[in-house]
Amino acid sequence: RPSPAPSEHVRKLRLTIEDHPELVDHSFFRQRQGWDNVADLFPVAPMTMHLEWMLAGQPIVVHSDTPNVYNPLHEDDYIAHVPRLLRAATVPATVVNWGGSDEVSVEEWCEYMAQLTGLEAQFAQTDMMLPSLPLDLTRMHRILGRTKVDWKDGIRRMIRARQPELPLKEL
Repeated sequence: RPSPAPSEHVRKLRLTIEDHPELVDHSFFRQRQGWDNVADLFPVAPMTMHLEWMLAGQPIVVHSDTPNVYNPLHEDDYIAHVPRLLRAATVPATVVNWGGSDEVSVEEWCEYMAQLTGLEAQFAQTDMMLPSLPLDLTRMHRILGRTKVDWKDGIRRMIRARQPELPLKEL
């Protein structure tokens, strides 16, 4: 029996942190202490965990094939992109690598956190961690444009939001 023909479906959503608090830091930073949805507590990329390990004097575990390069995506860009992604959706699916426009390594962002906070960034290498995953964002940039939040500004904001008592240096 053949599948039904695709049809257009339009659903308008208002995407704000106030209406959808689960979007805050989802996928990139651990949720703040007291978050009530346990399944949501530890999303994918551990940037806030790196800060917590630095606060505890523990090493940050990285893949041994260094540098460990990724494309961190700030929540402001995440939320700004969702409506554009929905407008770009097609049948069959439009596939787009999605990440921040800045390519940066775990080692570099942890060293930056160390410069901002005065904490030490120690690293422990292992082959048991996910290796670098830099993205080809050519198609994303064509469809959505470049992200707006610079990785350094995103880290500064993350530290202020998660550790407001921690003094930050002006760099």
